[in-house]
Amino acid sequence: MAVLTVADEELDALGYLIECFEAHGLGGVRMCHRGRSRPWPVREMLKGADLVVSLGSLSSVRDEATDEARRQEHRVYERAIELGVPILAICYGAQVLSQVLGAPSRESPSSEIAWVEVDSVNTATLPTGPWLDWHEDLLTVPVGATLLARTSVAPQVYAHGRCLAVQFHPEVTPEELERRVAMNRDALEQQGVDTEALTAQAHRQGERSRAMTRQLFDGFWAGVAAGR
Repeated sequence: MAVLTVADEELDALGYLIECFEAHGLGGVRMCHRGRSRPWPVREMLKGADLVVSLGSLSSVRDEATDEARRQEHRVYERAIELGVPILAICYGAQVLSQVLGAPSRESPSSEIAWVEVDSVNTATLPTGPWLDWHEDLLTVPVGATLLARTSVAPQVYAHGRCLAVQFHPEVTPEELERRVAMNRDALEQQGVDTEALTAQAHRQGERSRAMTRQLFDGFWAGVAAGR
């Protein structure tokens, strides 16, 4: 069973998700990096894929400079939906999926770069957190989707068919968060983000984050991905 992953080259770490894939017999991860100039061979990419996972990005879904890369990504999700291949879309990937499903893209009224608790409709399969949020665009919920979690600022999780869109980052390990903070430290501190506290919490709750990610993925694989 194979996993096709769509990601920025700089942000392609699957972190805690690797353990989830292994637990469910998913292996052979194929990585497709965004931003290629030549057209993606969508049918070939999805051949043999049992799951599509899309990750966060350095870009905004409202960025005109990355329109072509997003159009290529749209075609991947459209074809996956047509074939009935489950999709787990995270952060930017979730916002792109919303576009594919007909929901407009919108800037968030305020950024969420913090550990957040979410209001969850089912804490047995989707724990309340804390989860790592890092976004400045809204996760817009398409018609026909079921909203599963949100914060006071924005929707956080919805299900649509065999797709699960997740605004927060269940995959990010403490080490990966440290790397991302180092890449963006000046911009984060200009926004008033306490970068030391952000990374300290990641280390403090590392095992809890691992367990919550497993819980979320187990629920997704047994429910949404299975068409239930």
